[in-house]
Amino acid sequence: MMDAPQPPASRCGAWTATELLVVIALLAILAILLTGTVHKARQNALQAKCVARLRQIAVATLLAANENQQKLLLYRLVPATPGQGAQETTWTTTLKPYGIQWEDTLCPALPPGGRSTYIAYGRRAVDDIAKNLKDNGYQGSALGGSTWLLMLRIESPSSYVLYGDSVYSPQIASVRAGQQAYSFRLNATKDNPGIHTRHNGRANLVFVDGSLESCPPARLKELGITSGYNARTELTLW
Repeated sequence: MMDAPQPPASRCGAWTATELLVVIALLAILAILLTGTVHKARQNALQAKCVARLRQIAVATLLAANENQQKLLLYRLVPATPGQGAQETTWTTTLKPYGIQWEDTLCPALPPGGRSTYIAYGRRAVDDIAKNLKDNGYQGSALGGSTWLLMLRIESPSSYVLYGDSVYSPQIASVRAGQQAYSFRLNATKDNPGIHTRHNGRANLVFVDGSLESCPPARLKELGITSGYNARTELTLW
């Protein structure tokens, strides 16, 4: 009597080398996709926090101007007195009475513990404003060394850049790290800080009327900003 045929051995739990390679490749692809998605989501969250901080700065600026007949104090040098040296008033100290603290001048995208690059918000440099506006919207005074921005005399307040994502880097020898890039010029050079496109290739800007905009390089160029710094703090032309 012939033996009954036996069923084929079960392959449950057995993997061939080809199957293992396919699974490993799929897992690697998923890991890459997830890493990119998480990175993009994190960048979007940082940009949202950045916009929120810049909105606080914009509101504080409008409040400060409203209390001074629509004039914004750009700079004031208080002469030295006996026992006390000369003191400079920057935009951050001007806005401090309106709720802006030192930490509010730092962008949330600042790398933790970063020392070689200081990512902060800058206000348009006083000499850049003076050169651009000449006698229309800019007022200098020998009294106390004060300079003002006459906000009501700006012809296009919704497109006149006042604050933005700026940067200090080792390439900019003339800016001290302690200043947190408090100022920038529309057209950056190797010796001057400029706009920094750190948010997925965009820069957040605040205009004289208090509006905000996230600008790609093409938009920056439209606004007259033809050079700045990329995410790696390298000087570049758009």
